[in-house]
Amino acid sequence: MSLNKKNISFYKLERLAELSLKNAIRLHFDSILLYKNKSYPSAFQLSVLALEELGKAKELEVYYFHSKDTGPMEPKEEEKYLGLYFSHQWKQKAFLARELFDFSPAYVKLIEEKKLESKKQKATYVGLKLNKGKVDFSSRIQTPFSFSSKDAKQQISLINDALLDMCNVNMQEDGIFWIEAMNDIIDNNLYRRLKHNWKFKSQLKSRRWYEVWKKNFLDR
Repeated sequence: MSLNKKNISFYKLERLAELSLKNAIRLHFDSILLYKNKSYPSAFQLSVLALEELGKAKELEVYYFHSKDTGPMEPKEEEKYLGLYFSHQWKQKAFLARELFDFSPAYVKLIEEKKLESKKQKATYVGLKLNKGKVDFSSRIQTPFSFSSKDAKQQISLINDALLDMCNVNMQEDGIFWIEAMNDIIDNNLYRRLKHNWKFKSQLKSRRWYEVWKKNFLDR
């Protein structure tokens, strides 16, 4: 299949997806190091960035597959679509993607209401609150210094859970992604590293959450 010269190449899509996954894993292990050194706000921030890179990697792989199967979008549509990869919230939603009902509804709501992004900002910057888009001069100064170790621990655990799930599916089904280079990354070596470096579970990602979604939302 030939591409319009104005379209992104299949090779570049493949590389972007592969390198985004690699970068997500790098950020994840860096967040663990920061947590172990009690730098909880920075650990949380990096863990959310890892989540966003995972979301981006997933979406790039999906777009790569559809482009190979049915052809790419028109160049202008493709440019607009790829521009979404600069949106933090869009990448956070992309992390949930096809596994939406495997996640805690409360965590999904956190992303959908932009509260995860707000927490990431609070873990990063000193500042004042915004009220209806304007700086609230009467608000208390917000700083990352009192950031909860519990929040960082849960966020890192979620990424660890997600990566372990990817490794498990990849090893059991001989591939999870349409891009083989991505499958090569989530191998048995990564699985062992994840198990060795982080012992906690988030309780935010599990097939049991589907029953909660089904009971509270899907059966209405």
